[in-house]
Amino acid sequence: MTDRDKKYFLLLALFAGILLFCGLGARELFSGDETRVAGIMAEMVLDGDPVVPRLNGRPFLEYPPLYYQAGSVCLRLFGFTDGAAKLPGAAAVFCAVLVLYALARKLAFPPPAALAAGIVFLTGAQIFRYARKCMVDAMLASFVLLAVFAFYAMTQSRDRRARAGFFLLYAAGLAGGVMTKGLVGFAFPWAGLGVWLILDDVFFEKKFTFPRYLLLGLGAVPALVPVLGWGYLLYLREGKAALHTVFVTNGIGRFSGSQGDHVENFWFYFKKLPAFFQPYLIFFLLAMVHAVLQLRRKRLPRGMLLPFACAAAPFAMLCVSSAKRQVYLLPVYSAWALMTAWYVFDRRQAVKEAFSGLPQALRRKLLPCAGAAAAAVSLVFLVLTPGWTKLLPAAGLLLTAAALFGRRRRNALLILALAAEYVCIDTAVLSRKNAENSLRPLFEVCRRAEKENCRIALQSPPERTSGAAVFYMKKTLPVTNAGIPTAPDERRIARSRTPLAGIPFADDHYLLGPGNGKKRTVPPKIQTKGTPRL
Repeated sequence: MTDRDKKYFLLLALFAGILLFCGLGARELFSGDETRVAGIMAEMVLDGDPVVPRLNGRPFLEYPPLYYQAGSVCLRLFGFTDGAAKLPGAAAVFCAVLVLYALARKLAFPPPAALAAGIVFLTGAQIFRYARKCMVDAMLASFVLLAVFAFYAMTQSRDRRARAGFFLLYAAGLAGGVMTKGLVGFAFPWAGLGVWLILDDVFFEKKFTFPRYLLLGLGAVPALVPVLGWGYLLYLREGKAALHTVFVTNGIGRFSGSQGDHVENFWFYFKKLPAFFQPYLIFFLLAMVHAVLQLRRKRLPRGMLLPFACAAAPFAMLCVSSAKRQVYLLPVYSAWALMTAWYVFDRRQAVKEAFSGLPQALRRKLLPCAGAAAAAVSLVFLVLTPGWTKLLPAAGLLLTAAALFGRRRRNALLILALAAEYVCIDTAVLSRKNAENSLRPLFEVCRRAEKENCRIALQSPPERTSGAAVFYMKKTLPVTNAGIPTAPDERRIARSRTPLAGIPFADDHYLLGPGNGKKRTVPPKIQTKGTPRL
């Protein structure tokens, strides 16, 4: 790695560190997938069982346990905090963006273009959103990127030892993907890499390169070692039905539509694109059109076949699958970022010519106007951001000022200022919305009730409630049905769209018990303010 490469690589690492880890715990866990996943992590810590994921005492086999195991380690090290629960996803994306830089350089991107690809990847709407959430999907996307990078590097290397090392790294990426979210850990990288091999054979090799296809499939052999090892332990503990649940019902049925969950029409992802890859969607679409035209004219650089295939093939695969969710697109985000950065740098000369055509007086005013706009945004965030996180917009303001009035490292300072301002979206804006949907106030009341010798139970709880109970109470809670009368010393947590006779909390939750009064119809935003007492 040259000195220039090291500078850009370190700048990207610093940018990613600020964007992913600063203020990670400022936003409360959202009642839903986050509380469910956090509860499974917490239970893995409490019962000391890393093999079988459990949700309030019952096996939860929607996914294999890798993400939960990583989360349990974080909870042991840093306590049962929101930041610790979200740390595995953030750490996975941090590693992924460094791998993306390495892949971009392998694809002959100049260092500034590789840096731009990393910035586009991190600041795209969905990666930024899910990297700072307690959900498994960001880790899956990271392992898919690792598998793609390692396989491509293996095919480009001529050194036998290097090829063997990249092959093992490729297998590790496949294994990590499967152990994170099931068999889709094979499907995503194989879809992109398989189409890439076909395109490369047709347009450049002019022959069928069988050894490369063989290596693509053989990577599954070492990858299956940890998968089969965990499957065997699961079989010993829970039996054959547990294996069927993980690999067939949830692994295949989730996308075949046999479960009936999230079944959507073919065009579902096309409707979601405007919100998914903002603010870079228009550049990505132009990049794909430009790549197709260049491919037809046989002018597309050979290195761009890989991101083109990995951007198009998994997307097509997801469109033809029955079950669809916007979050399933995360593994293609890295390829989209590469395509976008390539297109922008390929067309940069045209942009320079258009900029030079502007009147000189206007060009002189652009930089001061941009600085004033950045300062205004920083001041708004400074007012909205709570507590110590006010340091983030303050740092963004100082970095912007240093870039505008200084003469050295102006671009680097602006990039770091962008990272600080981006974090404020999470700490100042999203944190307010999550506070209104947090279940922490509910379980703070429950803890006080326990000190007054009240028993806490869950009434026919959904997954989100069971997970939140374990995470916030640090123990499993008994489950009861609505038809059983409430004991005088008992308090029950229930979730209902219909108002119940109890104390209302966020996300349609109620704390039920004797003396809680009649049904209440307080609007949700008012329900969540404060922490009511029994």
